[in-house]
Amino acid sequence: TSGSGTIRVTACRIDLSEDMKPIIAGSYVMISIGDDGCGISEKNLTRIFDPFYSTKHQQGGLGLSAVYSIVNNYHGYIVVGSELDSGSKFTVYLPSAENIVTETIGDVFPGVSITGFSEEETSRLEFILEAIGCTVFQLTADSVKKDLITAGKEPSEYNLLLIDYDLYMSEIDHFKGSPVSEQGVIAVINESYHIPDNPESNVVFVRRPFRSDIIVAAVAENAWSRPKDSNSED
Repeated sequence: TSGSGTIRVTACRIDLSEDMKPIIAGSYVMISIGDDGCGISEKNLTRIFDPFYSTKHQQGGLGLSAVYSIVNNYHGYIVVGSELDSGSKFTVYLPSAENIVTETIGDVFPGVSITGFSEEETSRLEFILEAIGCTVFQLTADSVKKDLITAGKEPSEYNLLLIDYDLYMSEIDHFKGSPVSEQGVIAVINESYHIPDNPESNVVFVRRPFRSDIIVAAVAENAWSRPKDSNSED
């Protein structure tokens, strides 16, 4: 391809306690692959898994169709989200083998705080996060600021913050350098807003209107990139 860009690959195990359409409840290995390329138009997005369909010359159009068939044969799921000029993200869910003892998202982020959202969005986010094993805390704008200021002096209830972008920007000075922000921040941004070109490495942006699988992938991305305990073994 011409030019340069970034490809993010995330893999983790998740336990879904509730159905999250089109994915039914169960234990999965989730693999997410995203880029910051040109994106896929809404028209093409509905056909990308069709055999022999391709927008590129001299391409057979069988790659994604084959991927879909393989994932389906293993009783898995593949979902895709894309935005023109911003990039695409493909997320594969494969049923995990039994008796595997590995960290899940709920183990990495046992406590997630959400703040700055409407009642409807809050309810939806609670459902998504609790379905993957996280305990959800609701904070007011004032308590977020207080918690960030006292972080490091007092133990925090949560280690991942899911926040509205406007509130995040208004309190960004408190985020920088705080132990809470080092753990992870997911900022939900309005559809018409421009995502910053050089965001903090621990901040993942999700654009409204958000889907369940996009929120799960964002949490997984934060889990994968979180600072490792210096006392932990490789």
